[in-house]
Parts: sequence; C-alpha cells; structure tokens
Amino acid sequence: MLISIIIPFYNVEQYFNKCIESIHNQSFQEFEAILVDDGSSDSSLAIARNWESKDTRFHVIVQNNQGVSAARNKGISKAKGDYICFIDADDCVEANYLEELSAYAGETVLPVCNFSYNMGKGVLLTSWSLQQIEFNQNIAHSFICGSLGQNISCSSCNKIFNLSVIQKKHISFPDDISLGEDVLFVLDYLSYCHSIRFIPKTLYHYRLRKESATHARNKDYILLYSKTFSYLQKHKFNNIYLENKTLSLWSLGVLSVILSSLKTQQQNYHQFSLTMKRLFTTDLYQFAIQSKQVYSIKRFLLSLLLKTKSIVILFLFIQTKKI
Repeated sequence: MLISIIIPFYNVEQYFNKCIESIHNQSFQEFEAILVDDGSSDSSLAIARNWESKDTRFHVIVQNNQGVSAARNKGISKAKGDYICFIDADDCVEANYLEELSAYAGETVLPVCNFSYNMGKGVLLTSWSLQQIEFNQNIAHSFICGSLGQNISCSSCNKIFNLSVIQKKHISFPDDISLGEDVLFVLDYLSYCHSIRFIPKTLYHYRLRKESATHARNKDYILLYSKTFSYLQKHKFNNIYLENKTLSLWSLGVLSVILSSLKTQQQNYHQFSLTMKRLFTTDLYQFAIQSKQVYSIKRFLLSLLLKTKSIVILFLFIQTKKI
C-alpha cells in the first residue's frame, strides 16, 4: 500500500521543518509526500527543496499563488498512492499517524483520528465516544452542523481517503471557495462511503498561528460564507440531500462566527450597523432565523435577537457575550 500525503504550503518557514520531520519519522514507510508551494515569498520553498534532495519520497511542485484548494487539487492530480491524506504545513502528526489511519482504510469507510488544537493559550483535545457509525442522511446533518459526538471535525486533515474513489467520482476542493472548502470536500467524499471509523488516539496536531488570526480579521466573512452557502444549496452530494433544517442550523452557526469576527475587528457602532444591514439582506440570514434546532442557550438567544433585527441589542450582545 502506498499513501500519498499532500502538503500545500505558503510562507510557513517558522513551522515547516517540524511538519516535514513529523512526516519523515513515520513508522509507516511506504508513502510519497507531495509538497505544493503556493507562491511562497519566504524560505519555505528552499526548505522543501532541501527535504526533496535528502529523501526521494518527497516531491516539490511549484505554482503561482492560487489558494489552498488549488494547491491540494494539484497534489491530488500528481498523487500515485492507493490512499491519500492532507497535512497543513504549520501542523504536525504523531509518528504512528499513517500506520493507525491505514489500518482502517477502505473503499467505503472514512477513518478519522482524534486531534489537538493549539490555540496559543492552550491545547484543546478531542475524544470520540463512538467507534464506527453508518453514514446516512442524519449523520450528514450532524456532520455539517458540528453536532456529531464532540465534533467530527470538518477538516480534511485528520482523515485518510481512497484515491481511486476521489478520481472516479471527480471529487475535488472547490477552488473558488476559501471558507468551508474542507467540509465540502469531505461531505462529497462521505456521500460515497458506508461508514465512518473513529480512531481514539490523538494523532494530528493543528496550530492556530498569530498570522492566520490577523489575516482572518480582514476577511469579508459575509461574502465568503455566502459563496459556501450557495455551493451547499446547489451541489449534488451523490445520494445525500441537504434539507432546509440542516442549511438553517449551519447558517445560524455561521452567523455566530460572523458576529464574533465583528467583535474581534472591534467595529464601532456605525460600522457594525452597516455590516448588519448588509447581513440582513442575505440568504444566510433568512435561513438562520428559520432554525428550530439550537444546541446551546447562547445560540438560542442569538437566534431570537437576530429575528428582531435590533442592531442596538445585537451590538450590546456581542460586546458582553462570548458567542
């Protein structure tokens, strides 16, 4: 069995060696690592070239800056493995990452491992109470809305995929989507699976960088999430139909993220008012206020306040509450 590992990278010189070392040290040796440079301007490409010269399993591909989805798709097009996994260049994995995931790999099962999330102020750990579940319409709803177990994680990174399924079913990352592209890819793949296999070991370690957080504050979340919402509405995920209740609950969660970002951006009342008036005109808002399933008191309060369209109360709410 050969596993292809896709590692897109862009200006990650501070963390890149640790990531590649964690791949180099895998107990499972039969892999190829495809390092896709997305137009880096720092020493990241030189680091990748150095590893390529030392280990024949590492291959470097260079492209102009097109975004992580295009970089991952490029890696998929060059992959030769039986299975494929994705690792972000500022993250790292345990030495038995490939060994554990490959032990449960199959054509109709998606293995998923626990992960840690380094948020700078501490590390968040996940743990599954489940072992293996059948994938169906209800699980698709839970997956989209983040209510499966303690969150299955919509990321593509703590999972291993059958490459032939990806190729035969023409599954790819939507390169015009820059928020939520992982969930779209994983859901597309899951629609051809029979089950999800949970591995109760923390094998993948995410890192939230200060640079990423700073960049995130400047994003137009309303525009970006509206594009993701439109894709979810229109795309056919094999035999999985996303019901309005699923889209409504997902939209409410997205509005929570958007409001949190406005708090982080420290918008004054005038700026906040303009943003909210724009938000009220979107399909995201219309679907969010239709949600009848709410999993926390804060989300329930948020849902009620959004229905009132009271900008003053919403402004005060996000100043005093952690959404």
